[in-house]
Amino acid sequence: MQKKQANLSAMQDDYNAIILSFNQERFEDTLTLINKGYDDISNIQSSQTAVNAIYLATSRSVKDFFIQMD
Repeated sequence: MQKKQANLSAMQDDYNAIILSFNQERFEDTLTLINKGYDDISNIQSSQTAVNAIYLATSRSVKDFFIQMD
């Protein structure tokens, strides 16, 4: 099975804010934004992991149901 990558499109605004802050030489703000970005990435990955676990459990249950019907 191929490992799926996290969808990080929700991070685009955070990424843009980090780049803007860096380009404007607001380095203290940049560090804060980077830490927030890491937290957001972690939350996105956790959410997607939970969704994948539910999907796998559900699909296995449905598969087992049909196998037992034979």
